[in-house]
Amino acid sequence: MTRPNIDPTVFVSGIEAWDALLRDIVTAIAKAPFPVAEYANLAALPAAGSYDRCMATTIDTSKLYFSSGGTWREVTLV
Repeated sequence: MTRPNIDPTVFVSGIEAWDALLRDIVTAIAKAPFPVAEYANLAALPAAGSYDRCMATTIDTSKLYFSSGGTWREVTLV
């Protein structure tokens, strides 16, 4: 699945306020699944401390990682 491309020009808002477009975008994000970010390998993952409580996957091993406490931890299903 490819990443959704949010195009603000396709939103029609019934709200007349400065935040109408923002509310429409947040609504679109909340109602659609987003794929997990993919990186080439574990070394290519960004700094876990900068992305606390985020998920990423690696292409070389197809493993899923969760950032916690400044480190990427492999997600295991039990």
